[in-house]
Amino acid sequence: MTDTRVSVPEALHRALADVALGGPLTSWAHLTVQGDRTRPDGWLDSRRHTLRQRLWSAGAPEPDIDAIDAAMAVAPDVPGRASRFVVARDGGLLLSELLLGDRAGHDTGGTGFVPDVAPVLAAFGTVDGGGAPTRYDGLGVRDTVRSLRAGRVGVLTLGDAGFGEQTVVALRGAPWLGEVGDLGLDDADRLALVPTRAGLLRAALQTGVEVAFAQPGGVPDDLPVAYTFR
Repeated sequence: MTDTRVSVPEALHRALADVALGGPLTSWAHLTVQGDRTRPDGWLDSRRHTLRQRLWSAGAPEPDIDAIDAAMAVAPDVPGRASRFVVARDGGLLLSELLLGDRAGHDTGGTGFVPDVAPVLAAFGTVDGGGAPTRYDGLGVRDTVRSLRAGRVGVLTLGDAGFGEQTVVALRGAPWLGEVGDLGLDDADRLALVPTRAGLLRAALQTGVEVAFAQPGGVPDDLPVAYTFR
């Protein structure tokens, strides 16, 4: 079973790496802003309202909610289905990216110290391998975190199982992440506990690790993440 490998334009890759560094409280959202057929008047307004409520419930600052909502209100000047991914901090936009075509997953919004940029990466995926099954060198969160810290990961593959409420420790500098409960981590190096997917992608973007998305059931044992060596 093949994986969907991600190929992001260089400028966007740098922008994603910058926003994924996180630090101060940041808010983000991903919203379908245009369907593939004519929608009734008020369709986008309704979706924006729902997104505002989701961000408010997540604890996003009001200035960030307003900035994200204003970006989502801009009609895309392209045909067909489109979504927009927006990152805001202190009421200003750090990133506003229009993504074309179909996308996996639902509209999302959140706030925290490290934004989850997975929707953008997923939009730039291409199927790799010509039908050949992917042979992974490691599976599971603990093994993946340790190998990322050691600089051994060449391709980070996210499965479709999801991470639930699991978290990792985001670090202020290299190696960028650690395991929860690791007593060897210096408190001064810790940035925050962050959702696992966001933390893994942050580390990958800072270290030049490729990202891939597995097809449904593609990661053995229904695990949420796997990797291959450099």
